[in-house]
Amino acid sequence: MKIILRGLLRVLFRFRAYDLAALNTPGPVLLIPNHSSWLDWLFLWACLADDWKMVSSSVSAKTSWLHRKIMINRYSLPVDPASPYAVKRMAEFLQGGGRLVLFAEGRLSRTGNLMKLFAGTGFLIFKTQARVITVYLRGASRLPYSPNPNAKNIFPR
Repeated sequence: MKIILRGLLRVLFRFRAYDLAALNTPGPVLLIPNHSSWLDWLFLWACLADDWKMVSSSVSAKTSWLHRKIMINRYSLPVDPASPYAVKRMAEFLQGGGRLVLFAEGRLSRTGNLMKLFAGTGFLIFKTQARVITVYLRGASRLPYSPNPNAKNIFPR
């Protein structure tokens, strides 16, 4: 399924991924990508193994049935961003040897540039001694599903 999805993303968006061997790092691992469009999760999910989980907002998941299907499933770790226990839940998952994707900015970039990181990210790394992999999704800010003011293309590279 993911091979077909990656092929489709390659045709539509000329998607390419580099250094995928880094994603085979055993847990605890924290993958921290930039967040510039609503489809960032799709590009990441196409490259990740099935044991990776993405942190998602349980509050945003209540918006509609489509949000719920996308944000609450076996590939996600839904947390309430306003809860002080959210970081604790992520730390427990990582301490159990988990591999976690966290959009550390906590929201979509409105400028297309990297924003201030979520304060709990440093605490999470310190507390769990997790390895950190950073990811830069280049060109995602030019998608029509991106809230920044940059020029948009239907199928950007």
